[in-house]
Amino acid sequence: MDEIVLQFAAYYGLAKGEALADAVEKAWATMPG
Repeated sequence: MDEIVLQFAAYYGLAKGEALADAVEKAWATMPG
């Protein structure tokens, strides 16, 4: 999972990558099962 976030960060810039990582972690945490 982290590798995907790092690739997005590389393409879109570190700030956007960190924001995406936060969003992904929140979405991942709220997913059932």
